[in-house]
Order: sequence, then structure tokens, then C-alpha cells
Amino acid sequence: MSHPTPGESTADRVASIRVSHQLAQLRERFGDRYDDLQWAAIGRQLAANAMKVAKLRSVTLTNADEPEIPFSPTLAAGQSR
Repeated sequence: MSHPTPGESTADRVASIRVSHQLAQLRERFGDRYDDLQWAAIGRQLAANAMKVAKLRSVTLTNADEPEIPFSPTLAAGQSR
């Protein structure tokens, strides 16, 4: 396992370890189906996904955050209050 590099955050380190473990699990299960070039591409995609997840997790939500699609409850046909 490598040592943290200067400027690398704890979240980046955790994401890197998670990607390494995911890639190892995939190699164990599907190792004979892909060549080294394809495994490298899979690793890059896992790393890109980890970066997207980190960005999403860094956004804090409040009670004022509304859903993307406005919610307007309606009664089904034939129902009354």
C-alpha cells in the first residue's frame, strides 16, 4: 500500500483505497475476461465515479432544498377527503 502524497485529503485517500478494493474484487471475479488495457480503463472509470461521488457528498442539503420535480399530491379518482 502506498503512502499518502502531500496535499492528498483523507477523503481522496479513502476513495483511492475503495477503488483499489473494487478493482481487486472485479479482477478476482472476472479476471480472465479482460486484458490489461481493459482493466486499466475499468480502473479509470471507477476512479472517475469515486470523484463524482465525493463531489455529491460534499454538497450539504438543508430543509429548504426542494426536489427537482415539484411534488403536488392529488387524490385518486373517486377518493374524497
